[in-house]
Amino acid sequence: MDIQNRYDIILSILLLGNSATQQGDRMEKIYSTSPGKGRYTPSGAALHGLLGLAARLEGELAEAVPRGAGTLLDQLAGGLPRTVAELARDRHVSRQGVQRLANDLGRQGLVERLPNPRHRRAPLLALTERGLNRHRARSTGEAERLNALARGLDPSEIRAAARVLGQLLERAGPPAAARR
Repeated sequence: MDIQNRYDIILSILLLGNSATQQGDRMEKIYSTSPGKGRYTPSGAALHGLLGLAARLEGELAEAVPRGAGTLLDQLAGGLPRTVAELARDRHVSRQGVQRLANDLGRQGLVERLPNPRHRRAPLLALTERGLNRHRARSTGEAERLNALARGLDPSEIRAAARVLGQLLERAGPPAAARR
């Protein structure tokens, strides 16, 4: 799970407000008392409800928050050209998946391959001018959407949610792509 996906989950907790709390309470009751639903502890049942809300919000934010190619554009806009392997490591995803995205972005004229003086067979990827313009436009739209969603929320609550989710991710262990 890359860092952007972590923020998606955090926003799911905060943006649904009272309905999220009510749904979480309802899910906790269902999953801690219903036969055949598993034997969740109260915390486990609450976490199950949270994950359902996170999935729901992920769908709502699909256009506003970068996925795949958008995240790759973000990484490349951050500085120096990088190899596919470096980009994949930073996102905790497979190199092959990043390579497919890079190939697609290259066909669209958004990234270019540059010679790598350290490794002849691993070219560096860099944004083209068109790619930089696409990144800027997408980033502006993302900021507007997320700022509107976060309006009125206490930043300390968002940070608290981030801490809890960070702890859950640590307990979950390495991302699936890293275990392969």
